[in-house]
Amino acid sequence: MDVNKIIELITIPVEIELENKTKVVGNVFSIDPETFNVIVAVFKNEDEIESIEFIPKMTIIEFKVLNKDDILEYPKACFKNKEFVNNLFEKLLPKKSSTKKFCKTDVIERQKELLKFLEVKKIQQVKVDPDSQAILIAKNFCINPPYEVDDIVCSMPHILKRMKSVLEPFYQSH
Repeated sequence: MDVNKIIELITIPVEIELENKTKVVGNVFSIDPETFNVIVAVFKNEDEIESIEFIPKMTIIEFKVLNKDDILEYPKACFKNKEFVNNLFEKLLPKKSSTKKFCKTDVIERQKELLKFLEVKKIQQVKVDPDSQAILIAKNFCINPPYEVDDIVCSMPHILKRMKSVLEPFYQSH
């Protein structure tokens, strides 16, 4: 499956039938583009998440995308707009807590050093957003100024975790 199609599924309500005949209904929190393991947020009601379920791909028999017509049949999914669901998901992620203060010159220098580090690590599809000066990697990974570990943003938790481990040597030395 194309990574863009995977990203489009984030926040979408789904029903997943497992090999043990159990059905998990909720909204896609994340899909690993390599393993296709799925993380689903099961809702208590339209505004409150009840649980987060990790579903290994090998246990999935059927993956059904739900639509607004299914709202009465599937109360454990949220059918509100993508932005609303994404905001609920954001509350589950760690909050930014950087305490260091950097002057503009330091931030520019950190950006240069981080870009050099990414090049050495052979990380591809790296660019700098001209407006925010954020370092963008591919389409869904971003490191905002001042480029601290808490400034990393990614909608896919598995990619976030992996990239933080790749970047760890940079943060230990800077």
